[in-house]
Amino acid sequence: MSNIYEKLFELYGDAALQECGCRKRVEITKFADTLQTDDDTKIKVSDYLFESYYRWSTNAFALGIHLGLSLSNDQISGFGPQKGQ
Repeated sequence: MSNIYEKLFELYGDAALQECGCRKRVEITKFADTLQTDDDTKIKVSDYLFESYYRWSTNAFALGIHLGLSLSNDQISGFGPQKGQ
């Protein structure tokens, strides 16, 4: 994924997730606390799940930008980056 998509997500997408209450940190922490493991393992599981959620959100945001731009130009040609005209 292009760094520009990650920067855009950090500036806009992450803020939108915070505003709508869609951040999963608390939910993931509660889940990790239910596991019958030591605290270090709970932290590793929680961090992994949160990082995965963040990555999936970033990918969805980047795909949305790509599809939106493709639709606005009437040039849908796949899910990857496109060459400019």
